[in-house]
Amino acid sequence: MYCIVIIIMLNVVFANIMPSTDLLETMHKRFDVMRCLRDGITTKSRIEKELGVSRQTVGRALTELEDHGLITDARNDCQEITSVGEIAYETYTEHQEVFNTLSKGRRVLNNLPIEIRLDKELLREVTIINEGEYVSQKSFAELERLIQPADNVIAVTPVFVHHQINLLSQKVTETPFDLTIVTTNDSLREALEMNSSEMTMLLESENCTVITTSETLSCPMYICDEETVWLGSFDENGSLCGALVADSDHAVDCTTDLVTEYIDEGSESMDRESQQIQD
Repeated sequence: MYCIVIIIMLNVVFANIMPSTDLLETMHKRFDVMRCLRDGITTKSRIEKELGVSRQTVGRALTELEDHGLITDARNDCQEITSVGEIAYETYTEHQEVFNTLSKGRRVLNNLPIEIRLDKELLREVTIINEGEYVSQKSFAELERLIQPADNVIAVTPVFVHHQINLLSQKVTETPFDLTIVTTNDSLREALEMNSSEMTMLLESENCTVITTSETLSCPMYICDEETVWLGSFDENGSLCGALVADSDHAVDCTTDLVTEYIDEGSESMDRESQQIQD
């Protein structure tokens, strides 16, 4: 008796689940046809030509889409997307963009600080640099492109590299320009031991403010003119393996909040040390 009741309950549950699963599978399988309809290609013959498939294949796709209420017959042998179809198409496209970013950028994204909230909004609005040869050079080239026109840059750097030092030392001589560097004591000490003229020029410039923090800095972060962020990602060998670039309000606000915490902690630490010296 109990087994019969359980079976009936499971049938009810799966009856409620399967339609949404079928709809998702249909959107995945017939997405190209839906894209044609969205682009104004609404007759069977034009869809056949656009996709390079048979009339039978198009017919089966249109029937399946119509069965799910995603399209309907219109005049002159045309098809049109229904209101439900519009929502399904937009939702599927948005999720597809997110999954493409996750797939392409997983190596970069997994190395970012956990404080950077990787939600769907952020992932739809970012550019990931991590493909092809010379990824490190491409990432720094994008950073240079962002810094060159900027009047204000905040740079969080767990380690100083020569390309970065050369770029900032050239930029810091310009006016107006305001540069804030957030780093650790160990990283700053190592940079000074390089004994390079560029590093000396950078640190002695009136346009440059250096703040050291005891926080762990897991990746380089740049905020340019409070409008664009560049986040670098290091691999297990300590090499730059790519970067994330975004100019959305969400990405800038999220990064700014984290950087502000570093700055506040560093400023408080410097104030304590100054007070101890005076005492």
